[in-house]
Amino acid sequence: MRILTRLYKLVRPHVPAHIRDEFAIVAADLLRAQGRLMFFGFLVSIPVGIAAASENAGPFIGVGLPLLLAAICVVGLGITLRDSTPHEKLASSQSLLTKTWIWCSILSVMATTWAIASWATAPAETRIYYPLIMIVGALTMGYCLASIRHAALCALFLMIVPLAIMLFSTGDRMDAAAGTAFLIAGVFQLFMLDRHHALLVELLEHKAEARTLSRLDPLTGLLNRRAFLDDGYVMGAQGDAMRLMLVDIDNFKAVNDRYGHDKGDEVLRRVAQLMLSHARGDVAVARIGGEEFALLGSKAQLDAAVALQLVEEVRSTAMPHGDVLTVSVGVAEGSITDEPSWRRVYETADRALYVAKREGRDQVQTGQCPPLEDAAQVTGDAKSTSRAA
Repeated sequence: MRILTRLYKLVRPHVPAHIRDEFAIVAADLLRAQGRLMFFGFLVSIPVGIAAASENAGPFIGVGLPLLLAAICVVGLGITLRDSTPHEKLASSQSLLTKTWIWCSILSVMATTWAIASWATAPAETRIYYPLIMIVGALTMGYCLASIRHAALCALFLMIVPLAIMLFSTGDRMDAAAGTAFLIAGVFQLFMLDRHHALLVELLEHKAEARTLSRLDPLTGLLNRRAFLDDGYVMGAQGDAMRLMLVDIDNFKAVNDRYGHDKGDEVLRRVAQLMLSHARGDVAVARIGGEEFALLGSKAQLDAAVALQLVEEVRSTAMPHGDVLTVSVGVAEGSITDEPSWRRVYETADRALYVAKREGRDQVQTGQCPPLEDAAQVTGDAKSTSRAA
């Protein structure tokens, strides 16, 4: 059972679930570039194979099989030349990997048949050239199919193993040496394929990690402003009425001035923890700049009472600097279907937050989103208003 497991991992190496789709897309992109060269190279070598055929091979082996190989190369070339549109990138990539595996397996069987038949009918002094020609093709195919390891392994097995068995069967010492060299080259190629797979997975995991980090605020671990705004479109596309809460720490500059920025950072992290406690379900929580935070969710998941709860929780929570801390909250509700509607909801909450600051802080104010035709006026008013700290 352990041997079978190791063999399965060799043929179907593990790809972490969170990068599986991207792995397929990257593997397909690599295959398009390398596969085109492979199929084109095999195609232009077909006349050489016909010219080098053994006189005793017969028309099917000497001409028929090479022409069939040429037809397969044309099909493979057409598959790898076909680009995909962005919206069908994943599906077309998966289809390309599967089709290439099938056609390369057929190509390997037919090429090996040609090499063995030519070797068997050729004079003793020239027959070694046929497996030598084929081993070059096998290693080339293995390299070009490195991004889909199961296809590369299949091609190597179908081409190298039969040739090695054929050479060992003669009982000749030099044939056995050549067969051994073929197997060693195949094993070396396996190690290279394994290394290639590991490096590709590692690269994609680092890329995924960097993409995740680029969406997070490094101090609090919450979403940053850019990620929060982007996610707003996605969440609003579900069609639910949304509720946005903008939360700003009152007089935070005084905290930094009196206790230092390190203590101020601790305060920000404590407030972030309180915000996270309300981020249940699909509610998004972010630090959108300085001492300002935000909560966004559907009206069904982000209850209006959360705003008052936050104000009370912050006021009653022991803070790292030892003083009472308060926050002001601006709330807005509305549909988010496009950029103008998202901007309208955001600016309404921002104006409500300004009112909360102006009315004495440590409170919640709710704004009413204006009709869509008045959004431009709201934008202009919001830009001309400076919020009190």
